This record gives sequence, structure tokens and C-alpha cells, in this order.
Amino acid sequence: MNSIFLKLNANYFILVVSNKKVFKSFILLATIIAMSSGTIFSQSIQIRGGNRVVTSTKRQQVSDDNLAQTTSEISKMERKLFDLVNQKRADKGLNTLIWSEDLVKVARLHSRNMVTYNFFSHYGRDNSSVVDRANSLGFNKWQSIGENIAYTSGFDNPVEFTLKQWTLSASHKKNFLDKKWSKAAIGIAKAKDDTFYFTEVFVD
Repeated sequence: MNSIFLKLNANYFILVVSNKKVFKSFILLATIIAMSSGTIFSQSIQIRGGNRVVTSTKRQQVSDDNLAQTTSEISKMERKLFDLVNQKRADKGLNTLIWSEDLVKVARLHSRNMVTYNFFSHYGRDNSSVVDRANSLGFNKWQSIGENIAYTSGFDNPVEFTLKQWTLSASHKKNFLDKKWSKAAIGIAKAKDDTFYFTEVFVD
């Protein structure tokens, strides 16, 4: 019989810089679920900007030592998960998210970095956030930005299982069902050990 272990951590942080139109609200809720038949780790975050969020523009370099080659199969998985998220939104009467080629670059960058450098976090090895990653790729036309991440290993249907766990997690579900989002994309990277890393990025 499979055993399920659940650990939930939640942190909430607000930074306000007076008179400089800088407002950042960080919501970080992490859910870790381990099962005997496989493993999934997932986290969600939202960052809301006032007029404009001031950030650094850090870049991360990616080597291919631990990456399996990106294939059309991975691209199909990205679109499949995106469509499944939109179906969940449609079931709630929410607007359909528009796929963004800009955001898929942001999402893929982070998933590839997590595979290459063997870490799992919203923050890169250089402490860069989703804001930094978007800015480093020239994408800064947004009011709010959100991110869900996960990795799975040992499951026959990693896309469906990831969505199921995001749906069972209050923080992840709230993130992908947020009515303010208008655009999104999903980037997946596959490690040579067949572990899949997922990054889902939303903006309005």
C-alpha cells in the first residue's frame, strides 16, 4: 500500500519602499508530497507590482550536462498541461489564458536551470526570481506575475499527475485559477534520469 507524506510551509512577505512607487507582495507556499511509487515536489508564488517593480536583471547560464534533449514530445506535454489548466478555468467560468511565447522562454529557462544545477526553488542559484528571469529575457510588460513549479519522477502520466497535485494544493489551485491572469505558458525540462521539471508562469 502506498504511503503519502505531506508537508506544508507558508510564508508571506510585503516590501514597501515609500515614494518610489515600488510595491512587492510575495506569497510563497510550498507543498511537498512524496509517494512510494514516485515523487512530486511543487511550489507556488505570486508577485504583484504597483506601477513598476524595480528589480535587477540577472542572467543564468545553462549547461546541458544533466539535461535530456528537448524534443517535440516535451513541447506537446507543455501544451497539454496548458490546455488542461485552461479546462479547469473554463469549468469555473474563468477566462481562457492566452499562450505566450515570451513566457514560455521564461518558464523553460527556469526548468532547465533546475535540472542543470540540481535544485528546486522559485529562486535561482544566483537568487534570481521570476521577475529577474522575465526581465533578463526582455519581458517586463505586466502588472502581476505568478509562478507554479513542480517536479515529478516515477509516474506514467507526469502531466496529469502534476495537474492533479496542483489541484489538490490550495495555493497552486488558487494561483492557476486566479481570474486576473490573461497570459501564461508552461516550460518543461527533462533530466537524464527521466525526472520532469515544470514551471508555469502567469501574467496580467
